[in-house]
Amino acid sequence: MNRIELLMRRRNVTAFIDADPVDVVFSRATRVRTPAGGWVEGPRTPLSSQRARIIDSVRRFADTQVNTEAGNIPITAKILIGLYNMDIEVGDDFTLDGAQWEVTAVKDSREERTIAAIDYYGKTS
Repeated sequence: MNRIELLMRRRNVTAFIDADPVDVVFSRATRVRTPAGGWVEGPRTPLSSQRARIIDSVRRFADTQVNTEAGNIPITAKILIGLYNMDIEVGDDFTLDGAQWEVTAVKDSREERTIAAIDYYGKTS
């Protein structure tokens, strides 16, 4: 893809996000080295605010079912769409309108946009 086409695609993504934006602040667990030489999860560090859009998942790239004793349960995941340079990793979480969300998957190709599967963990108290 040439530079002009990439620029136009990024503008389209920006316009799509700006149509129904949410500002999210991801928090990421830090890794702390133990005296024995291993690593444990340390305190969560908030990142700077980033603009994105949350939509219903139609084409899923993450796991779509949970295997339980009673059988498979479908996951109705949401997708977070951000700019190509969004600072996001699997395991990041954020609170939006009093609800807790976690990033469960991030699509590898980030040329024009960032796509991440997010999971809802309920209202925070």
